Amino acid sequence: MTNGFLSFENDILYELSKVIFSTLELDELLKIIVNSTTKILSADESSIMLFDSEKKLYIAASCGLDEEIQRQTRLAIGERIAGFVARDKKPLLLIDGLKNDIRFRDVETRKEIKSSLVIPLAGKTGLLGVLNVNRIIKDEHFTENDLKKANIFIDIAVLSIENAMLFEEVQKKQVQLIQSEKMSSLGIMAGGIAHELNNPLTTILGNAQLMLDEIPKNNTWYETMKEIESSAQRCSRIISDLLLFSRQQNYEFQLADIHWVIEQTLLLCSRQIVLEKIDIVKKYAQDLPKIEVSIPHIQQVFLNIILNAWHAMPDGGTLTITTRKSVNGKREMVDEKTKQPSTVYPLPSTDSPDFIEISFNDTGIGIPEENLNKIFDPFFTTSKSGTGLGLSVSYDIVNKHNGRILVEEGDDNKGTKFTVQLPIK
Repeated sequence: MTNGFLSFENDILYELSKVIFSTLELDELLKIIVNSTTKILSADESSIMLFDSEKKLYIAASCGLDEEIQRQTRLAIGERIAGFVARDKKPLLLIDGLKNDIRFRDVETRKEIKSSLVIPLAGKTGLLGVLNVNRIIKDEHFTENDLKKANIFIDIAVLSIENAMLFEEVQKKQVQLIQSEKMSSLGIMAGGIAHELNNPLTTILGNAQLMLDEIPKNNTWYETMKEIESSAQRCSRIISDLLLFSRQQNYEFQLADIHWVIEQTLLLCSRQIVLEKIDIVKKYAQDLPKIEVSIPHIQQVFLNIILNAWHAMPDGGTLTITTRKSVNGKREMVDEKTKQPSTVYPLPSTDSPDFIEISFNDTGIGIPEENLNKIFDPFFTTSKSGTGLGLSVSYDIVNKHNGRILVEEGDDNKGTKFTVQLPIK
């Protein structure tokens, strides 16, 4: 090895070491790595592929790559070049595209690629993904020497990615712990407040209604009493929600068909759905097993989500309800949406690797990105008539079922999708 190459090696190790300590934000780190890779190897484009929840490779970060390709690419292990490398866990040097490699003669690839390096990202916890480096415009092909250069910094890049992933996981667990403690403390407090307010509020509401019966409608005090009655009724709804939020008992678990639970919930709000011109599209998976749930509580969760969708579609729209079964984290029914969730609001992980997933996708006005991580907080609402407790109650109920509740941007970038995951025991 020449002194020049040693100098290169030392420089790369030094620069990549700085990257490790410069950030623990995974997205930012991946961008730094692909940008550095493109520059160091004189490439036209580079990309890092990681595994999604379905164990498929998706492009997590890229430099110089067309956005449409990045958005659409999803590969199973063994599929195409990156999937082949992920399966064999060995780096690959391709010259003149795939023409000179008999293993890939039947593999469809981008014709404009002249030369490629495809390298597995193998960490201590297993294979993290694949690094792709392509030359398209440059006539000079990659060489074995380029592959050696890449191998110099791959181990450091993998270490930095693992550190960032670990940091991300720790952050999620902190959010879970804080949220659970917050819910428990607020539940105790809310129950006490609700009981203390209930008696005087009942008196106020009752007297207001009695006076309305006595005061003529043309009396100047009539409208004042109507406002008192309306405000008292709103307070009464808040108290009801507080009591539900604080309720820890009355969970009677029984085996139930989740489709029956959904249909019974839809009956409760069928009038509003018809009047508001909302179309219900059902995509139910076949032969789902029954699961143990507290039926009225899960109905409350579904009702809260459906009513949120209703309010988000004041001019009508479509609510798509999809069910599917997941076994060991792999969905049996493939999601039509190809991109990663934009936001996942975490709950404690279920003990069961198998679960039933129920998603509600509306075509409404959507939720601003800055509010996605607030909507389960007690009393957070953007509605003038809402109490801000419906989704907090839902969070608590799903938690007691050892499940998860997720929120993300809707399919095709329209509206909002809520997903409830309930374990199969």
